[in-house]
Amino acid sequence: MGALFFESYHPVSECGQWPLGLPVQIHGGVDHQWFAEDLEFAGELDSEPTAELFLHSDTAHLFADSLLASYDPKQAIFSSSADWHFLLSSPKLITDSFPKVSTVWSPSSVRGRPDEMGRSLEITDKITPRGDGTTSARARRATVDDVQALVELRVEMFRAMGVETDTPGWQDAAHTWFAERIDAPDYGFFVVRTDEEVVAAAVGAIRDAAPSPACPEGRDLLISNVSTFPEHRGLGYGREAFNAVMDWARGTGIERAELMATETGRRMYERAGFEETRWPAMRAIL
Repeated sequence: MGALFFESYHPVSECGQWPLGLPVQIHGGVDHQWFAEDLEFAGELDSEPTAELFLHSDTAHLFADSLLASYDPKQAIFSSSADWHFLLSSPKLITDSFPKVSTVWSPSSVRGRPDEMGRSLEITDKITPRGDGTTSARARRATVDDVQALVELRVEMFRAMGVETDTPGWQDAAHTWFAERIDAPDYGFFVVRTDEEVVAAAVGAIRDAAPSPACPEGRDLLISNVSTFPEHRGLGYGREAFNAVMDWARGTGIERAELMATETGRRMYERAGFEETRWPAMRAIL
């Protein structure tokens, strides 16, 4: 009939494919470490038109339980409104699940509840709703107009890695680097844009490496700059950009890809077939 997930989620792959047309709603604290591990799994349903993902910011775990110290009444109000709207969208769902209250909470008796949910969103001002649960924005090749966004997303990538970003001059150099290569055939720059702005990006660069047993042709792909602005994370935009780079790379005939993963992105990369190598990367400043 449908499913509601609160503050946790598990990979669809553990149970097979998500049933076609089955509605689902997921709630979680986007800034909480316990739910952060589940964000990529929740994003697996981005392509499902019957899915909704609500990310609640600045919340503790179990924020909707009024008996706990972590209770956040404003977030709980929004969550409850969204839940009832979800249940009432299907009379069969609510009748079969809550037979004792179905005559009281009928769709006709709570008409306008979506507006109530909207008012809850306005007073909390901390929640990013997924709308209909789909990632409406799609990745596309970056243009010269996207160069500044690529630089800013590169800054966010380094911040997520814990790297200081205040070194003078490097951002200007990065702007020039992207601009000079934006149309080069050995580079794939992809961005995801909503109606208002670029929100995520990923970069692929074909390297002219010497042939090896694992890569007989010698050319391979370095993926980098897989980054999403903080306010848009958890909605599948980064994965959309990453997948676009992978699709582009396959179209070039490249047979091997390499990247450096943060803990946040590790699971996404593993699901795409990436594995740790036995030979760790080492660097020296020259």
